[in-house]
Amino acid sequence: INPSKMPMRAAVSAPLGFDVAIWDALERLTTGSSLVLDLPSMADLHLFAEAITEKKIESIYLPAAIVPILADIWKDSKRKPTLFEVLTGADVLEHKPITALAAYSQSPVIINGYGPTECTTCSSWIVVDTNSDLVNHRIPIGRPIQNTQIFILDASLNPLPVGVVGELYIAGAGLARG
Repeated sequence: INPSKMPMRAAVSAPLGFDVAIWDALERLTTGSSLVLDLPSMADLHLFAEAITEKKIESIYLPAAIVPILADIWKDSKRKPTLFEVLTGADVLEHKPITALAAYSQSPVIINGYGPTECTTCSSWIVVDTNSDLVNHRIPIGRPIQNTQIFILDASLNPLPVGVVGELYIAGAGLARG
C-alpha cells in the first residue's frame, strides 16, 4: 500500500493464524515500520476503535464488514484516528462507508483487496477513490496483482466479454497447488 515506503506505525489487527496478519507483519517489517501487536479483539469494536486512535495507528487492515461500524463510532467520537492507509476486503465493500471512514480519519489511501482462500492474501486490488460520487455503489475487486491473471469464464471455460456474469478463475504465482 505504502508507495513511498515511509515507515509508519502499523497494527496487526487479524488473528495471527490469518493470512492478512502475515502480510501485515512482513509488509511493515520490510519498510521499517513499527508494528503494534496488542490491539484488543474486534469483538468489542468501540474498544478496538479507541485503541486505534489511542495508539496512533497509521496503517491497518480492516475487514469490510466492520468499516461502516468503525465509521459510525469515529463520526461520534471527539478523538479521530490518524490513519494514512487502510487495507480492506474479505467481503463486498460499499462506497458510502469507505467514504465516511476516510472523512473521519486523515483521508487515508484505502485499498480494497480481493483474494479467495486458495490464493495468497490478495489476488487483486484497487485504490478506492473516496472523492467520487459513487456513494451508493459497490467497490470493484480491482486488477490482478503482479504475476496473477484473472479470467471470467462460462460453464464451458470459455472467456466472457466485459460486463457478462460468469465464474472467476485465478491463475499465477499466488495460487496454491493441489
